[in-house]
Formats: sequence, C-alpha cells, structure tokens
Amino acid sequence: MSLEDLGIIGYESKTLLIDGDLVIYQACCVFNEDDDQSRRQIIRNVNGKVEKLMQAADCDKYIMFVTTKFNFRDDLVDDYKLKRVEEDRPVNLQWAKRYFTEKLNCHFHKKLEADDLLGIYMTDDTVLWSLDKDLRQIPGKHLDDATAEVIEVSEDGILRTDIKIGKNGVKKKKIYFDGTIGLYYQMLIGDNTDHIVGCGKRVTAIRKSGDKKGEEYIKRVGVGPGAAVKLLTQAVLHGKGNLKFALEAVIGEYKKVHGSDWQVHLETQANLLYMVRKQYGEVIQRWTYDGREEYFDLVEGVILHDYKAPTD
Repeated sequence: MSLEDLGIIGYESKTLLIDGDLVIYQACCVFNEDDDQSRRQIIRNVNGKVEKLMQAADCDKYIMFVTTKFNFRDDLVDDYKLKRVEEDRPVNLQWAKRYFTEKLNCHFHKKLEADDLLGIYMTDDTVLWSLDKDLRQIPGKHLDDATAEVIEVSEDGILRTDIKIGKNGVKKKKIYFDGTIGLYYQMLIGDNTDHIVGCGKRVTAIRKSGDKKGEEYIKRVGVGPGAAVKLLTQAVLHGKGNLKFALEAVIGEYKKVHGSDWQVHLETQANLLYMVRKQYGEVIQRWTYDGREEYFDLVEGVILHDYKAPTD
C-alpha cells in the first residue's frame, strides 16, 4: 500500500503522519464515561487535535494510524509488553478506534503497530508527529510537540546527556537519543515500559529491605543508560563518527552476555525495538546486524530467509 492508495495524491505540501494511538487514547482518558456525551466529546477532541497538529506542521493533508490487539512482536518473544496486559483501558477506546477508522483518514494493518506504519509511510514529503520518544529513531521531519516546530532527525542520529534543572533547583540528567545511534542505545538498555530486556537478562533476586524484605522478585541485570551512553560515545569518537564502530561495541556487549548465541539475541531485541520501514503486503523487512535482506511473514509469524522482495 502507498500514499496514493490512501488517497494522498497530487499534493504540493507536506502530509502529516499522526500517531493515532496517542491522540485517541488521550481523548478517551479525559472523557471516560460510557455515554453518548463522552463519545461526542472524544470526536470533538480528536478532530481539534488533528487540526491543531496540521496547522503547526504546515500540512494540509494527514494520515492517522492506530494499533490493533495483534502484534507480530508477540511471535518473537512471549513477554512483549507483559506489564501492559493487566492495565485498565479507557471504556471508549475500542469504540473510538473503530469510529475514527470509519470516519477519518485513519488506518491500521493487522499485526503492525501504529509506530511501524508511521515508519513505513515516512518519506521526504511527510512530517511525523508522536509523543513517543521511540519514533525519533525514524529519520526525516518530525513535529516536536513541546515547541510546535518541525525538526529534522538525521539517519545517524544524536545521543547526548542533557542537564535539566527542576523547580526546586535540583539538577537532573536526561538522555536524549534519536536516529540509528538511538536505536543502538535502546538495543543496549532495552525498554522497561514494553518489557524489552535489551542487552541483559532477567534474574530472580531477594528484596533486602522494606515491607517486602525477603520476597523474591524479577530484576533486569545488564547494560544501564549511563554505561550505554559512555560505550557508544567512545565508540563513535574512536571511529571518527562512523557508526560501524558503535554497532561493533553493541555486538561486543551481546557477546559478553550471550556468548555464541549473541546474534539471535541481538536481532530479536533489535526487531522488538526497530520500527518497520518496508512492507510488501503481509511481509515486512527485518533489521539485521550485517545488512542482509531478511523478511518476516505477518500471517505465519515466521522469518523468511529466501523471500525476494518485489522491485519497484
């Protein structure tokens, strides 16, 4: 499917790609009563948000994407987003997703997240909006929500530690990352929100203090944020800006943790974090450490080693 298939044809201006999961979820959290009044308010809220974003991005067309309950990452590991399984969801969320896919230019693809669809449809003629930091791994133009300005994310990306001063005057470190180097950083530290372990393992530990002293719990042991920034920064400096050295540093850490099985673990974690860029019907292209072409069948849930992607 292309932008033309979605009705975005013959345009001179940029097309705004919107993370519909966030827009709809936020509205449903505010208007969380199971009644018609709340649903009318959700419609107004989402329509207003879309118009506001289009104005800020200077776009006159948009496409919004949402996620279904099916996800190809569940075929890669058995604990993806495990922490979110028991979360209470807004009462109108499913209704709202159905409504907007019928009434607005809002789309989904079974087993792909909205994040993946944003990556797939990103081109030189689009601007991407999302509050999700993970989307900054996708190079191109992004509408920054905090400043309402369009910024450019490069292919190589940025990894830095910022110092933020809170209202009480206390300094706090915050790590900013985007582009490819941002993906490498996440491959090291994982993503606790989505229960992605990264370069590490989960082990059983005993609580040593507090009300739960003596109880067992599961904790992650592996590369942390500070160590990851230091490792990647030194690798990039050593390679004089060449990200090949950063990837080699990541591989080296996976070898320390997983030994001869490093490649399987590396590419599994990477594809949990990586936003899909190429889709051919029910087949997507995977991330591979050496750039080899490898694909994944969304229907069968298996890796395709001999698949030949169609040429344009």
